[in-house]
Amino acid sequence: MTISIWRYSHFILAISSSLFILLASITGIILAFEPISNKLEPYAVHKAETLSLAKTIQVLQSEYSEVINIDIDKNDFVSASVITKEGNNETFYINPFTGKNRRTY
Repeated sequence: MTISIWRYSHFILAISSSLFILLASITGIILAFEPISNKLEPYAVHKAETLSLAKTIQVLQSEYSEVINIDIDKNDFVSASVITKEGNNETFYINPFTGKNRRTY
């Protein structure tokens, strides 16, 4: 009788462990492809090295009341924190050549 209980408990623990490992594998696969999908999105700025920071700030100041911060992340997405002409504080991805909002995050 005790052998049957131990075998049954070992079986249940093996099943629950395999479900955990399977879940970890699936989420790992999804996270591995996330940087690739980020590169494929149209928010990356091409030929950004030809544009100066002063020109980008000038373009943003013509569109918004105040420029607080400009960042370029590892995927070559340019984001800006600005204060709009309505007085709202917004952070979003921009096109540094035009200063237009590409996507709010």
